[in-house]
This record gives sequence, structure tokens and C-alpha cells, in this order.
Amino acid sequence: RTFFAQGEDYKRAHALGAAGAYRGWQRLGENVTRYGADGADDRDASSFSRDHHEAFDMYAEQDASSFPLGSWARGVNPWPASPSEFEPAMRMYVSEMEALGADVMRGLAVGLGARADAFDYALQEPFWSMRAICYPPLEPRSPGAATEGAADGGAAAGGWEVLRTGEVPRSVPISCGEHSDYGCLTFVNQDHAERASLQVKARDGTWIDAPPAIGADGEQLLVMNVGDMLTRWTNGRYIATPHRVIHTSGGSVDGGSDDSARSRISVPFFYEPSFDAVIAPLP
Repeated sequence: RTFFAQGEDYKRAHALGAAGAYRGWQRLGENVTRYGADGADDRDASSFSRDHHEAFDMYAEQDASSFPLGSWARGVNPWPASPSEFEPAMRMYVSEMEALGADVMRGLAVGLGARADAFDYALQEPFWSMRAICYPPLEPRSPGAATEGAADGGAAAGGWEVLRTGEVPRSVPISCGEHSDYGCLTFVNQDHAERASLQVKARDGTWIDAPPAIGADGEQLLVMNVGDMLTRWTNGRYIATPHRVIHTSGGSVDGGSDDSARSRISVPFFYEPSFDAVIAPLP
């Protein structure tokens, strides 16, 4: 949170780009998950809706001797000097998440009836990635609000309370559009708040809130997502989870809380196989 509160010039000095293998700061609105106009093919890249968040992207750091077929992946993270605890905290967290990812993968293997080490061959040097994401609250919408093309009060009209329950038109900006993670496992560490911002999509198409939860020991629990790669790796036994983020406020849905101006901080850690691992459905 302290990093994102820094001035624009400071953050721009840590901006991601091709020269740094796309590690670093991503400005507000630079990330895109929703393509195509409303009602159009979502593969149409000629139009899109920008996600309402900024982020700092990190990847496993590799030197020039690594990945002979993947030079684009080499690089180091442009760790900011302020706050001074940013780099050591992130490095410690990565170490803990790598250990957790390995343990979970062994548990998933056992759940499939395979040997506990069935995935280990591909996890010797995980090419992890991680994002620190800041979601400013979206603009409040009154219950009678209408979106472009829905002035007649159709399904696309209404406040956030209505829009959170179904599909949101691309003409309405949201914090992060519907997507599934492309990789293996995702562990989401998110701010504690009264109202969930993260939502997951059930098989029947309904959206379910995934609020921050507190465990029996008082510690906050992580949310775990299955990614597209793990779906392929397990031949469809574990299904990738479509999800999105609609962050309206820290409290009430339409900005009525004193905490309504508070941004949401989320740190998803993406646990991935080694960069050169060959992934194929388990026998």
C-alpha cells in the first residue's frame, strides 16, 4: 500500500517494459482482460475495456545462463528502494509460497490416486510470478443507473448491487474482468474487508463472492485458484476457476461507508512449473 501511495514519477521509474522482461509497475488502466464491444466476439482485440487497477509485477529472477530458448524471460525485478521493506518482505513471501505450492501439488496428486511425487518432475525450479495489485474503489452507481445501450432499464441497468449478480457490460469499467489464470495454481492474499471484491463463477453461471476469511487461529486465509495449465495437466479433473474483481468500497456496496475511499490490496502468487518443463496429461 505504501508503494502505491508514492507519486506518479516515482512509480514510473519502476515501470514494466520489454527491456526488463515486463517486471515492474503497471499503471492504472494498463491491464486488459475484457476484449470486444458488448455483444461482440470476446476475441476481437479491436475494442476493449481497461481494468481499473494498478500493479507491480514480479517474476522468478534468472540470469543469462538460464532458459536458452526463452531469453525474454530473463531479468531481475526492479525492486523499489521505498518502502525499504518491500523487497525483503516479498522475497520471504515467495519462499513460503513456493513451499506451500509444492505441498499442495503433492496433495492434489494423491487426490487423483497418483503418487504424491507425480508432479515433482516439473517443479524443480518453479518459474513463479506474483503481482501486488491496488484496486481503487469504482465510482458509485445508483440503483436506477443505466449503462450505454440500456437506457430502457434492461439487464445492463442498475447499481453495483445488481451488476454484481450477473454479467457486466464491457461499457461498464470494473476492477478486473472475468478470466481464468493461465498457469498452475494461484494463491490470493487479499485485504480483509466487510464486503467481498473477488468473485468466482459457478458452473451454472452465477457469481459467488469470495470474501477474505479468518482461520481458527485468527490468521487470514488464502484463496486458491486452479489455472488452465493444471486443468490440462490433470486431463480436466481439476477445473480452472473463472473469476473477476468488482471493488466498490471497503464497506457498503455503493459507497455509503466511511471506508468507501479505501483501495483494495491483493497479492496473488502464481505457482508454476519449471520454465522448460514439458506438461502433458497425467497417465
